[in-house]
Amino acid sequence: MRSLTYVEVDVDYCSLRYGETTAEGTCPAVLGVDSAKKCFNSLKTCAVRESFLNDPVTLRFAKPTDYLPADIDAIANLDGVSFTPATVSLGKDLGQRASLSVTFKDHKWSDTGPGFDKYTADRAYDPFEQGTFWGRFRPRQPYLRGRPIRLIRGYVGQALEEMETRHFIIDSFDGPTPGGKFTITAKDILKRADGDRAQAPLPSNGFLVSAITNSATSLTLSPSGVGAEYPASDFYVNIGGKEVLHVSSRSGDVLTLDERGSFDTEASAHDAQDRVQLCLYYQAETVDTIIADLFTTYANVPDSYIPADAWATEVSSYNGQVYTALIAEPTNVDDLISELVEQAALALWDDNLEKKIRLRVLRAVPADAQIIGPDIFLKGSLSTREQPNDRISRVNTYFGLRNPLLKLDDPTSFRSAALLVDLDAESDYGSPAILDIHSRWIAAFGRSAATRVNNIQMGRFRDPPRRFGFSIFREGSGILPELGGVYQLQGWPLQTDEGEAETVPVQITRLNPGAEAFTVEAVEQLFQHLDPEDLESRTIIIDSNTLNFDARAVHDALYPAPESPGSGESLTITFVIEAGIIVGSESPTLPAFDVADWPDGITIVIVLYGRIQGAGGKGADGFGFGTGKDGEDGGVGLYTRYPIYLDIQDGGQVWGGGGGGAGGLSPGGFAVGGGGGQGQIGGNAGGGYSKLPATAGTSEAPGEAGSSAAGDGGSQGQDGESSPSGTGGDGGLSIDGDGYVTFGLPPSGSGSGSGSGSGGGTEPLAIDYLTTLVKNTNQTTYDFGNVTVPEDGTLVFAVAGIGLHSRQVSSAKVDDVAADLIERTDSTNVPSAFFSMPVSAGSRNIKVTFSGSMQAGARCSVYLKTGGVSDLAYDSGKVENVLDINIDIPPAGAAIFFAGVKGIITDLNWSSASEDVFSSSGSSYVQVGAATKASETLLSGHTETLSWSGTQFNGCSIVAVSFR
Repeated sequence: MRSLTYVEVDVDYCSLRYGETTAEGTCPAVLGVDSAKKCFNSLKTCAVRESFLNDPVTLRFAKPTDYLPADIDAIANLDGVSFTPATVSLGKDLGQRASLSVTFKDHKWSDTGPGFDKYTADRAYDPFEQGTFWGRFRPRQPYLRGRPIRLIRGYVGQALEEMETRHFIIDSFDGPTPGGKFTITAKDILKRADGDRAQAPLPSNGFLVSAITNSATSLTLSPSGVGAEYPASDFYVNIGGKEVLHVSSRSGDVLTLDERGSFDTEASAHDAQDRVQLCLYYQAETVDTIIADLFTTYANVPDSYIPADAWATEVSSYNGQVYTALIAEPTNVDDLISELVEQAALALWDDNLEKKIRLRVLRAVPADAQIIGPDIFLKGSLSTREQPNDRISRVNTYFGLRNPLLKLDDPTSFRSAALLVDLDAESDYGSPAILDIHSRWIAAFGRSAATRVNNIQMGRFRDPPRRFGFSIFREGSGILPELGGVYQLQGWPLQTDEGEAETVPVQITRLNPGAEAFTVEAVEQLFQHLDPEDLESRTIIIDSNTLNFDARAVHDALYPAPESPGSGESLTITFVIEAGIIVGSESPTLPAFDVADWPDGITIVIVLYGRIQGAGGKGADGFGFGTGKDGEDGGVGLYTRYPIYLDIQDGGQVWGGGGGGAGGLSPGGFAVGGGGGQGQIGGNAGGGYSKLPATAGTSEAPGEAGSSAAGDGGSQGQDGESSPSGTGGDGGLSIDGDGYVTFGLPPSGSGSGSGSGSGGGTEPLAIDYLTTLVKNTNQTTYDFGNVTVPEDGTLVFAVAGIGLHSRQVSSAKVDDVAADLIERTDSTNVPSAFFSMPVSAGSRNIKVTFSGSMQAGARCSVYLKTGGVSDLAYDSGKVENVLDINIDIPPAGAAIFFAGVKGIITDLNWSSASEDVFSSSGSSYVQVGAATKASETLLSGHTETLSWSGTQFNGCSIVAVSFR
């Protein structure tokens, strides 16, 4: 077959005629006024640029042969074509751009035809005799950079549209040389994202017209009118590289500020002339959306290059994450996209045949992928190359950028890091191979997302992938290889350890389309650790102290916005609070942990190894010293109006904030401030006489009053101490909305815990929670419906609430058989009722009815157990109490404790003649008030004694229950 090669270049060309009115429009240029000669209809030679009406013209060039088809119009001055194919980078960056270099011969030219001189008849020279084709082209069309150019290859007999056409953009040109050569160099479309031509955000021109203080609520931009470069409302700016501020609105050049020191930057004073840079904020966006915006908005890539639907399907199927970043300074677009390629495990490349940018999430090659074997590639063309420098044995992903003005390459700029080490790989290969990833895109608490990055990188590069090369004939092979495509490769000498033929999964990373054959490079695709089920797990790990945790806001910064599951579907979102971590609040008016609102049907699980702790109330000022004598109320620990599962692991705590102590007046007439309530953050001390200072509360202890004339702050969940002059603040609830809380993990064990405790989707305490959560007012019958009881045991019913109003279980039925309420029929006027009844295995219908005045948040809980049940202990304000429990503890048993309103257990101590079996007797102040719990492992076969202390409200109860 006789091959043909064409090159097409699109040049800007005005459709008007100089100084004339035509069907296309009127050119206002006046000869001798606007220019000394008529233009050449190019932008460079236009006399009145604002009237330039561009109608691009395609110039086609051909390699001269004696068999050029006469029906394809072309200028036969093409001297040579050199094509360097792109290299796709798998999970690292944007790779290497494809490059096209085209050389033309210079020659005489009559200057006629589309795209050339419209006014040859008016010229005083003969264009064929004066000058050359490329000599005249260069001064007329100097603005070629960024213009389209196409390489077309085919065979005699094919129509032009049937030939293979590859699309590029012109990067530079050179010539004509004295030897008559003119060269155009082009790149693929990804070149537009390079840092020398694309930044995001764009540099801003505005600066401060005058200095502002660190508390200013507005600023004015200069120069006049520059405000038009900024949005109308709701955006962030960076002033002088020191502070990020939120702008609520803009009027002309005046910006109204509603937040200073945004994104953990420090509110600062700024001087006149300090630059005001518009920031770029991506909030909980999918990776395809972010990359598409970077390409089209900031790299000037046409929208047509982005197959948005295909990208969205790929990302939703194989990535399942969202990414959040505030980019405070102009940053190279290729750097930003390369970060996402690495951290979202992507491959991006230009499909120059289809004029599309392709995106693929890295994953295992399907076993049924098309096979490339010896019957397809050219004999002897298969080569292999080891890549030992591409292996990884440990990956450390830094995430949770402290503020967007810090350096990304400095580990101290990040709150958290996730480390994955393969010690076997380091032993196997004789040394570590370390990859550090610094992610601006993974938000705080995104440990699961960072862990997934590590898993993919390790799974991909734990063993160094081999690189293969081979060639495939264009005709007769039955396969048209695609750049970025995945295949199964076979061929000698690829062998297993037993010498059998090996099949290797590969992805094509380089494809050179020669006239007769394709020259291919492919990289082995090894995946050892990537589990597709990871995409179904939404786990948020709280691994550093934080304040005012909004569960929904944090989730939506890490994962796509949740939707109500369809029939037969489920979605579990798990929040894990690590051991030693405190989720607190900056104010008693705000809960430490706000579950927030969620679509119906989503399972929310909180696995608690650490502590949720409300803020302490401020101590009151002393009498006559300030405005208040009464202590401030403590804050709420956990707030919910959505059903959740709360799985409190060993050492887990939910505390309300202590109330602030009352202020007072000493006998000597000195104002004495009350102590601040215990909390995170602790309550401030009340003001008073400087020589009798009160102290603030801390996370571990309440503050003390300045003297006995005022009140100490309350410990967790307890009221502040009153004084003759005032009343201590109320202790905060550990849980506001306990009626929405089920203790433990969901019945299916779908919650996924991780961290310092056991967790991991098991049911700690070996409790089969059949169901909980009845929120009632007045007479209510709650039918739990048919419940599968897996084994013979005991059903335990407990009713608890947050008020002191009466409540009573009137009846409980299993399969319509009334329960014996045992000895608890006298529990009418206590805040908790508790009883049990035997039940046999099978499908059982469970119904409970209770009556009395029920506050919002009351709860009925039903558990299945096989251990004994303790007696019920009531305390009426006593400080000390010892509860003797005579129960048969089954092997590997555990205990759960319920307390009534504001109940608090301290110094838990299980003791026996043989040993102290309570492993955390030092865990003082384990608050179980308002429907929280503490649990601990017990030994079997003992009669145990529980000693506890702490102030109990009249009518409060403690219930101790052992489980199998």
